[in-house]
Amino acid sequence: MLMMRTKLAVILVVSGTLILSLFGIYNYYKTHDRLYGEMDYEINAIATRLSLRLPNQLWNYDFDAIINDLQSESLSRFVYRIEVVSKDDNFRHITAPKDGRFDNEFRLRSFPLIYTELNEPNKVGELIIYEDPRPIDNTLTSEIVSGIVQVFLLDLMIMFLIWKYARAIKEIESSKNYLNTIIHSYKDGLVVMADDHRVTTLNEAARRMFELEDTPLENVSLAQIIAKVVPDSRAYFSQALYGFNTKNLNYELNGEKK
Repeated sequence: MLMMRTKLAVILVVSGTLILSLFGIYNYYKTHDRLYGEMDYEINAIATRLSLRLPNQLWNYDFDAIINDLQSESLSRFVYRIEVVSKDDNFRHITAPKDGRFDNEFRLRSFPLIYTELNEPNKVGELIIYEDPRPIDNTLTSEIVSGIVQVFLLDLMIMFLIWKYARAIKEIESSKNYLNTIIHSYKDGLVVMADDHRVTTLNEAARRMFELEDTPLENVSLAQIIAKVVPDSRAYFSQALYGFNTKNLNYELNGEKK
């Protein structure tokens, strides 16, 4: 029984761990794709807005407006810093990186700045946006930690339920053993039958009394017991079994009806 409970505990813990692990992996990749999709969308939106405003500002040497626009757009959580370089290199501005380190470079995207109010489009500069994937990494790390905690808590819950189940089974077995000890140590013969008069319990004294020491319990029948009752005492025996209304009772003795 102990081995069976141990196997059950191992199977449940492993199964729960695998299920939650698979769900965690699926959730990790779904979150990964969603967050990187959001970053791509936001970077492209920033580039679109700046590509509409910066060419005119560079053409008109409105550098203060350029700086203000860059500072405003660099507040995005997915932007590490933004850089603008004019075509003739007479103007360059880089927003301050979020952690104050210029050597902490991430993937950059370059967009040409085209001035379109002349007869022909004229490139006036270049917009460079440095991505900042750290919010994504932090979120994914939180997902991993959350998944590990969920697996740990599930395993604890499964082990607790198995412990409760094992404890209940142990109490039942203890009560059953205690009852069997009392029944089999009882000096008088004790026969317990189900509603269909099938013998369910027979103590040692009863086995000796009815000469059934070598007969397995499942093979003991009421007929075998009644056959050992003294004929004059069968009326009392039947009253104990069926009550006082025994007019129409027939006994089956040794496989024959009488």
